[in-house]
Amino acid sequence: MSFSDKDIENYFSAYGPLGSTLIRVPKENELSKLPDDKRNQILTHKYAFICYKNFDDAERAVNRVPYLKIQDKNYNTELERVAELLKSQPEFKAE
Repeated sequence: MSFSDKDIENYFSAYGPLGSTLIRVPKENELSKLPDDKRNQILTHKYAFICYKNFDDAERAVNRVPYLKIQDKNYNTELERVAELLKSQPEFKAE
């Protein structure tokens, strides 16, 4: 499954109006010095840089989706479970 630039913009606009976006697909020639396994992993991903019009919207998005993967719901569920577990630990202080 592949997401278009519009899909990515729609996903992140749920947190507020976007000011600008930069969505990039890595190019193989830019990664020539990396080991094959790392290069192949990077080449299968798009990268998006999102700029929100409002700081509060950006903060909400950063706090909600800093490491989420659009295509991997199981990863997201596990990541959220681990985050909640860490927050429940007395020595963990979220700021």
